This record gives sequence, structure tokens and C-alpha cells, in this order.
Amino acid sequence: MGATLSFIRDGRPEGSVDLEVSRKYCLGRDRAVDIPIKSHGASRRHCEIDGTPTGFFVADLGSSNGTLVNGVAIPGRTMLKTGDFIQIGDILIQFQQTEDEEEEVGATIMMRPGGQVVKPPVQPVGPAPSPVGGAVPVVPVGPANPYAPSAQPMAPQVPVQPAAPVVQPTAPPAAPAIPVVAPGSSPALPALGGPMPGVGPRRRASRDLELGQVIKGFKIVREVDANERGAVYKAKRLANNEAYAIKTMSLTRGDPVQIKRFVRGARKGAELAHPNIIRVYGMGATETFAFTIMEWVEGESAKERMDAVGFRGMMDPRETNEIGIQIAQALELAGDRGIVHRDIKPETILIRKDGVAKLAGLGLAKSFQDTFEDEGLSVAGQIVGTINFAAPETLVDPNSVDHRADIDSLGAAMWGMLSGQPPFQDISYAKTFQRIQEEPVTPVRQINMSIPDQMSDIVGRAMAKHPGQRYQTMAELIRDLMLARGVFPKR
Repeated sequence: MGATLSFIRDGRPEGSVDLEVSRKYCLGRDRAVDIPIKSHGASRRHCEIDGTPTGFFVADLGSSNGTLVNGVAIPGRTMLKTGDFIQIGDILIQFQQTEDEEEEVGATIMMRPGGQVVKPPVQPVGPAPSPVGGAVPVVPVGPANPYAPSAQPMAPQVPVQPAAPVVQPTAPPAAPAIPVVAPGSSPALPALGGPMPGVGPRRRASRDLELGQVIKGFKIVREVDANERGAVYKAKRLANNEAYAIKTMSLTRGDPVQIKRFVRGARKGAELAHPNIIRVYGMGATETFAFTIMEWVEGESAKERMDAVGFRGMMDPRETNEIGIQIAQALELAGDRGIVHRDIKPETILIRKDGVAKLAGLGLAKSFQDTFEDEGLSVAGQIVGTINFAAPETLVDPNSVDHRADIDSLGAAMWGMLSGQPPFQDISYAKTFQRIQEEPVTPVRQINMSIPDQMSDIVGRAMAKHPGQRYQTMAELIRDLMLARGVFPKR
């Protein structure tokens, strides 16, 4: 058993280091430490990672700025899990635990962190039979680690039915691949968003996957949510018994535009490596549906949290402020990459049991450069996203929006979490549309008097009708939300 640390700065990989069991590693700015960290936010001896036979543990060494795991400062010695993000200054470090023995996932090739390719047994030429029915190729979510000389970039292939307008069918490889995401890479065809346990299952006559079924080494254990186009399942990976989410999109029942958005959202999702964005692992297809493999979030959506509070659904202002900071930090990275989410709402904000917020729902995300790619998916006058939390300009021309539309929608989502209701709603769709375009938002403190004036003002400024009157960058919004922490009583 070993582990790999992959270093990320500004969403881009900066190399990796392998760890061994029965050894301690000191991380910091001092040149004499085991793993030097080049960041002004790092102390000389910042933290220590201890590899033991039972697992790897991280402990802060009294650093000035603290050591964060998944966005939360660690109080003491903390056990690391595969996929955890350690933050030291402006450096993100992704932790991946590895096994000594080669592990197989169906007929796939595993790409270990660092670019090491683990080859499966030789298979006969042609696609292997699948437990789901038909050959199920799994598409690599990105190129191999560029810092590993043995890794070779892979050209992904997505075989689908000719009738599906997603991509053109190609012959499946004899041994398809499912690598671990290279943090910060720009994969050719990755996976989408995250599990959306917020609405309650809407059952269909036929399911894409059945409980207990195994697809490429992942066993389906629960259906989380479903509609006529697809479903989200909780799955356990047979190799390590860890939980993952699998999202499906029907290639026969799905609307062509929805299928294209499914694929495009997958591309956008894998461009972003951030502890507050749902992580994606891969994408594949059968003859009847496409699927993505992604991070499983043990928790609930902000909408579920609102529903659990009581009939008024008002969330705690302090908690809402912290969620707003985390989601704004995720959107700051997206904006830096030229990506607009366009569908931020309580349902697409997931909250883990430890309080870490995760942004999901990238199916409507677009780049500022997406003019041609977006053609046919959203046009002037066509509404994308949920109208109640949409920025006014998104309702008129979704192709012309920039990151300030996400600032408005995050403000609207926070307004909803604080008040227990959408900021604009009326008896008809047309009247709601009109109110979003014309009416200034009601200060949320008028709905919930427990909200500090400073926080109410922040939300109101984020939701200004004209983009030029809002916060102009996510960094400005994050700054004010962090300053607002001081208005809450100390616990």
C-alpha cells in the first residue's frame, strides 16, 4: 500500500510525489523538509503526513495559516481518504491511496495517479460481454499525467447508436480505459456534475440499471433520483468498496439537446479541479444509455436542508454565509477558466455531513468561447436553467452572459436559503419572468429579521438588475462574505 500526492496551483497540475508506508513526511517552505511547498502561505514546517499500516494521517505542525482538508481546518491528526484535498497556502494537494497489487475494474485499464498504466489480462479481439448487456466502453476522462514519462495520452472514443446526436460512433477499443482524473487537466470527454439527491425519486417504467447490477466493476446499490431521461445511482466499487455516483442519460428516451448538454457538461466538469466542485472520473456508453462515474457526496442538497428546517425553510445565516464562500470559491475557478455555470440553485449545491459544500449540475455550463459549440442548445429568447434563480440577462440571451450571471444566481440561491423561498415567484411563469426583469429584489432581511444587515446588503448587491451594478468578480464577493463572518456572535 502506498499513496500519491498530486499538486495543483490555480487549477493546473504541478507534479506529484509518491508516499511510502512506515515513513513520515514533513511539508513546508523550508528547503530541508521532505516535501518543499512553494507558497507564501506555507510555514517553514507546515504539516506532517504519516504513512502507517492502517492508513495515511496528516497533522498540522502549528503553521501560521493552518492546514485545510477539503476546505476545513483540521483540529488535529486526521486520516486521509482517497480523493481528499489538502490545502497549504495557494497549493491544493490531492491525495490518492494506491494498492501494491494490480487491481482490475472489469475489462478496463486503470490509470494510477502519476501516470502508471495497469494492464488487464489479454482479452480476445473484439468487445467483451458486459453484465449490463452489450459492450460497455468506458471513456478516459483525460490525458495521462504529463509528468510521468511512461504515460501516453489516450484518444477517447464514445460508441453510441447512430440515431443519437451526441458524437459519431467509432469502433470500441479492445481494452477501454477508465483513468483517475489528472487534477486540472483538460480531458477530451469527462463526466458530469454530481449526485442530485434533492427532489425524490420519480420512477420510470424501465430503468437503465437495476439494483445489484455490476457495470465495469461498480455495483449498483441504490437509485437516488430518476426521471424519464435518466437516473442517478449510488454504486460501490468492487475493488475497494468505496462509494461512487453513476449518472445515466438515455440515448433512446433522452431529448437530443439534453444528450448534447450531458456530454458538454461532462467536458466542462472535468476541466475544473477544486474541493468545492463535484469530482468526475469517466464516461462510457452502452447501446441504450450513456453514463458518467463521479464523486459520491454523503449528505444532502441545500434544497433538502431547507425542507428539513421546517415549514418556513429558513437556513441558519452563519451556515449560509459559509456555503456561499465555498461555492463562490468554486465559481471563481470556473470564471478564471472562462466557464459560466448558468444553473446555480439550492438543488445544485450539495452539503456534505462535515459542512463542505459541493457545486453540481454542470449540464448547462458554457465557456465564453462556446459560440459555435452552443449553437442549437440555447438561443436568444430560450430560457436555460431554473427561472426562479436565474439572472435577468440569462432569460433574454443565455449565450451573451458572463461570470456576473453566476454572481447573481449565487446571490439568488443564498436569498432562497435565508428566506425559505425563491426571490421571485408569481402565479404564472410569465409574471415571474416579468418580475425578474423589472422588480428590484426585496432585501432578504425584511423576510428574515435574524439576518445581519451586512449580509443582507451583500446578497442584494450580488442580485443587482444590471450586471455592472453587481460585484464584478467572485473575489470581491468572497472578500465581503469573509468580512461578514465578523458580524456573527462567537460560538
